Parts: sequence; structure tokens; C-alpha cells
Amino acid sequence: STQSTGDQLKTCKPEDPTDAGFESKRAKLSPSLSDLTEHCLSTLHNMLRYDTSHSFTTPDRFEVLLPVLLDLVSLSDVTHVIPALSHLPVAANNQRLWKQFNFQILNLSKNHLPKVRENVLGVYSSFVTKLGQDFATLVPDSLPFLAELLEDSDSRVEELAHDVVKKIEEVTGESMDQFL
Repeated sequence: STQSTGDQLKTCKPEDPTDAGFESKRAKLSPSLSDLTEHCLSTLHNMLRYDTSHSFTTPDRFEVLLPVLLDLVSLSDVTHVIPALSHLPVAANNQRLWKQFNFQILNLSKNHLPKVRENVLGVYSSFVTKLGQDFATLVPDSLPFLAELLEDSDSRVEELAHDVVKKIEEVTGESMDQFL
């Protein structure tokens, strides 16, 4: 006899998570959340990178994606976050959105955790490189945040902040010494 899908679901019993083999069975059947997240971020980065017509990265999509990606900056490993997040404003190709991104990412540098501040600087360094000469318009807004990061209590954060300033100088062709 043929059972309906509803009847089949009623007879299904979830596996017992206390069963010794439960975790290994689950690991074999589906990728971990982190694997899925990595693949999604990689796909998003490729979509942003190849969106030369700016048809995908509309202001509305930017507004939806930015807070989600910014939340990921607090992860311990941001290897896959950096390319996607730093390319989002570049792909948007909109100076207003660059300024919004610039403020929001730098605002995260006020986080009390040094790892988050390090991650912010990693994203920011990539953003500066990708935006290139156009970054010059964002320098005035960036200076207060960078000045604070250059005096950070964590030596690694301070070192990364110096690296970002050097990158800005390379990209803009201007010394930041007079401003910081």
C-alpha cells in the first residue's frame, strides 16, 4: 500500500542525539554550518567581483547584505568574510554607500575585543586596496578612527593600524603624517 507523504512523516522518528553514533552520522550526511557559510561567502564574493554592470549590487541589496556581513566580523576566523565584505561597497559603485560602509566598519573598531578590531582592520585594508584611488574621498571620515587604532592598547591592533595607514598612503599618494 502507498502511504501519503504526511503519513510517512508521522512514522519517521528523529534520531536520538544521545546515541553514540549520532554525531558521526550527522557529520557524514550534511556539511557543517561553517562549511556552508564559507561556501555562501565565497559565492557572494564571486557574484560581487564579477558584477561589472552593477545589476546585482543595488543599493537595496547593499542595505540588506551589509548588516549581515558586518555581524560576521566578530567571528574568530574571517578568512572568507574579508573578500565578500570588502568587495560589497566596491561592487555597489556608489560614493554614498562607500561612506556608509566606511563609517559602519570603522565603528566596529570600537569593540572591546582585540580580535574584532584586528578583523575590522583586515577588512578595511582589503577595502582600501580594492577601492584604490577613489578611497581618497573617504580619508577625512576615516582619520578619527585610525588615530584611535594607532594608539590601541593591543600591540597587534596597533601594528595592523600602521599597516592600513601605509596602504592608504600608497593608494592615495599622500602622507597621512600631517593628519594623524
